[in-house]
Amino acid sequence: MRRFPVRLLAPAVAVLGGCAAPAGPAADAPASSAAQRYTVSTRVLEAPDHGPRLCAGLAVPAMAFSGPPWCDGPDVIGWDWAAVDGEESDEGTTWGEYRVVGTWDDGALTLTEPPGDPVPDVPREGDQSPGPEFATPCPAPDGGWGIVDPDTATLAGRDAANAYATEQPDLGSLWFDTEAELADVLPGVHEQAVLNANFTGDLERHARELRALYGGPLCVSRAPRSVQELDDVQERVHEALRVNALYYRVDMILGRVEVLVPVVDQAALDRAAQVDPEGIVELQGWLQPVP
Repeated sequence: MRRFPVRLLAPAVAVLGGCAAPAGPAADAPASSAAQRYTVSTRVLEAPDHGPRLCAGLAVPAMAFSGPPWCDGPDVIGWDWAAVDGEESDEGTTWGEYRVVGTWDDGALTLTEPPGDPVPDVPREGDQSPGPEFATPCPAPDGGWGIVDPDTATLAGRDAANAYATEQPDLGSLWFDTEAELADVLPGVHEQAVLNANFTGDLERHARELRALYGGPLCVSRAPRSVQELDDVQERVHEALRVNALYYRVDMILGRVEVLVPVVDQAALDRAAQVDPEGIVELQGWLQPVP
């Protein structure tokens, strides 16, 4: 069954493509990223206007899905197309999917061993951040999640409640819990669900206002942070990591900002900490350290 956060993801600076995937948070950053070897499986692409690079951005065909692809990402130093197999070429652009290993320094990966076949990502214990929890945090009322007011337990009523919530400056998140067991069928409503809204401010007032608009299953709960707070943190981190961040994701339900960077080294941690003293930001590394 699906659950729908109304506002969960913030605009991404770039979207990963190829075989790469976001990694889990690094508890301990290498003291020197230049001395540490890193690996990733992704597309390597060389175009007439630049040398070989790792595709940290989505590889996109030039026009209408025709012609050679293009992508953005860090340079890879020491690349030799004669030493690899499986590449494709079109109009002066050459690309292929590979696993690369090298050292990271000054925004580029320097190869330390020959490239190999790409390796699918295998999640390891502790690697992945826990996903946002969309379950309804309120206890079910006596008699279950049923209709309180038949006149407003409608799609129009729920839309009005959604509109009210999204206009509140202290809104944290708004989502539908379709896995909750309902005591009544909501007439004319496609998604049979508990409407969830969390706020950082006056919960009693918000619950009263929302209930006046919507007579269906409703849960109003405390948000860890507001949308505005998280957006402000994201902006500060974006400025601090402008040249390094690959992707931003704002998780409104858990109240944090996830930022994907090429490597989680001490420099990245220090820059993030300067603008995020509360520890709201979670840095994740695209290039994974080689033990």
